Order: sequence, then C-alpha cells, then structure tokens
Amino acid sequence: MGAGGSGGATRRLARRTAGLLRHLRLDRSYGRLLDALERVGELENTIVVYTADHGSHFRARNAEYKRSCHDSSIRVPGFARGPGFQDGGTVEELVNLIDLPVTLLEAAGIDVPDRMEGDGLLPLLDDGRDVDDWRRRRSSNR
Repeated sequence: MGAGGSGGATRRLARRTAGLLRHLRLDRSYGRLLDALERVGELENTIVVYTADHGSHFRARNAEYKRSCHDSSIRVPGFARGPGFQDGGTVEELVNLIDLPVTLLEAAGIDVPDRMEGDGLLPLLDDGRDVDDWRRRRSSNR
C-alpha cells in the first residue's frame, strides 16, 4: 500500500486498542483494590475515587486527543465508591474538579471549611435530587 493507505488505519487502530487495554488494566486493578479492602475489613469504610484531569477520544477524531472541543474530550471520566456513594448514578450537570474535595469531605461526614471553594456533588446523585436547587445554590456561591 502507498503512503496514507492501510498503514495509517493500522496505526490508529493500534492506538485505540492500547487505550482500551489501559482501561482493562484499570478494571483489574480496581477489582484487586476492592478485594484487598474487603480482606482487611475496610471496604465499607473507604471511599475509592478514580478521575482524570481531562476526557479523551483516543485520537479517534484528530491528533489532539485531549485538547479538542469534542464532547468526549471535555467530559472527564470518573467514579466513586464508598460511604455517600452507595446508590450510584451519573452526573450530567456541568461540574468542576474543584467540586471533588468538597464532595469527599461531605461523603466522609467531615465539615467543609468555609474557605474551601467548590460545591458538593452528592445532591446530584440522590434519586430524589433537586437539580434546580443545586444550581441555585451553586450560582449564589459565585
């Protein structure tokens, strides 16, 4: 094949496959961490969080995998498990990583110091959540 033929497609596929394999390793590592916490009797007393500083479309759209304005680039992956996060859920609202420390303190039952910035995200995970109330409180804090 000439330049730009199947070689480019093969390289793109290899990069995507490498990204998927990293996710599989994360899944296995997360499982091992939970197993270890359970063995020592601390699983129900521990908050485990995974997040990143950016989203990624794995260069499926262009070479700028984290600096493009595609939806998959601006949505930051993350999950949390432990006290305060039992029901699970997905946060669709626009939030910031600065909200994470406040959320973790609230989930742990620790008072959030007034000087801390950010808004706790736990109300967004409740089944009976009032997203409008959360947004009003968020705008009044700005």
